[in-house]
Amino acid sequence: MYKKRRTGWREHFDFKMIDALMLLAMFFAVIVSQTTFTMAELVSTIIILVLFVLLFDIVTEFYNGVMYRGVLKEFGMSVINMGIGGGAILLYLLFIVRHPLKIETISIFLATSVGVDYIAKVLYKELVKKGLGLYSNRRKMILIALDDNIEQFVQSVENHSFGQIEISGIVVIDSHKYNVGDSIMGHPFVAQIQDLPDYLLKEWIDEVFMNLPSTRAPRNVIEKLTEMGITTHRAIEFRIDEDNNKMVETVAGYTCLTESVRIMQSTQFLAKRIMDLIGGLVGSILTIILTIFIAPIIFITDPGPIFFTQKRIGKGGRVFKILKFRSMYKDAEARKAELQKHNTVSDGMMFKMDNDPRILGSGPDGTRKGIGWFIRKFSIDEFPQFFLVLTGHMSLVGTRPPTLDEWEKYSSRHRARMAIRPGITGMWQTSGRSNITDFEEVLRLDMEYIRNMGFWFDIKLILKTIKNQFSSDGGAK
Repeated sequence: MYKKRRTGWREHFDFKMIDALMLLAMFFAVIVSQTTFTMAELVSTIIILVLFVLLFDIVTEFYNGVMYRGVLKEFGMSVINMGIGGGAILLYLLFIVRHPLKIETISIFLATSVGVDYIAKVLYKELVKKGLGLYSNRRKMILIALDDNIEQFVQSVENHSFGQIEISGIVVIDSHKYNVGDSIMGHPFVAQIQDLPDYLLKEWIDEVFMNLPSTRAPRNVIEKLTEMGITTHRAIEFRIDEDNNKMVETVAGYTCLTESVRIMQSTQFLAKRIMDLIGGLVGSILTIILTIFIAPIIFITDPGPIFFTQKRIGKGGRVFKILKFRSMYKDAEARKAELQKHNTVSDGMMFKMDNDPRILGSGPDGTRKGIGWFIRKFSIDEFPQFFLVLTGHMSLVGTRPPTLDEWEKYSSRHRARMAIRPGITGMWQTSGRSNITDFEEVLRLDMEYIRNMGFWFDIKLILKTIKNQFSSDGGAK
């Protein structure tokens, strides 16, 4: 009998409980002790607090690698976690429950929450490492390996078990270095592989862990151990270590090592999509309002379509039509070839021109004036893309979608930019896009986003985009 390890919302539940309990304890010790609450207000606040802590990891992956954090990083995480959690409670109390709170009370609440949470988690991790954590259940285990990897195998198990595994013995197959009875890194060599089932008739252990090539795994021994009710593990012939962009999964009945430029939890994808839907809906409403004012000016300046459409490359090389307010004259695409000599992107991977005469309202020499430069300066031309966010062709935050001719020039490493949905904004757009004329820098920024993408990173870029929108920073100049 073997209990499957916790995954999903239950993973690291003990640490989530610590966060909730510490925040709750400081809520009662600092706030409740100084303020009168009704029972309904107390219950509702507690529910909000617990739900916030439990759901927090869904959109942040906050507890990933919690056991490997150093004390300084753990303190920083406590500041972030208690700051956001405590802030959520304070906002609820101030604006929903409408309880007036003194600045001193708020400051003490946040400071003590960080302190007790940090101390509690550091102490709890020490307990876990000694096998005394809330979910600790020391399992007696026999390790099986070859001469050339047994010591590394033992050390790895010791370093990653956090006291939950007790190595009861070691078996080395066809060893030329060790004999039965020898001590290997403090653990006894208990039996030859063919004698292991007989040995385990007399010695009680829970599990056997084999780190062997598939050709050396003794099938008959595994079947005997299973018949005896002993759980066996076999290491697949690769190690994931602590790389967050590798995972083991089952594909079409095969156990596979899956590698990607970025692997995210399904809950992270869900959170990003929900944010896209909400942002796309709000943006689409704003686009409709803007159209009432922008459309007539565009049409008067250059009679023709109000919106500009163009085939672009989306996630995985899929073609879709981008939608923008038209900021250029109708013949802009036809004139692009004759203006290539003015392209400021030297390698031709993108087209950028300092004073583009194709933009609506430009003077003959590309003088920056008129409606075209105005809507590009404040990125108003981008608003219709919110409709594409709703349909799933784009995301609020992502990479810039290339044109078909740009895509044809891409090498293999350039195509990694399109491993995700293209975005209305992103690292390139918020890093002074008008000043970036090197496509390799664009690639670097996009790859930096892909490797770090997540709910809070997206929020940060969206806020930076809004700031730039009002300051016109990074837009056309």
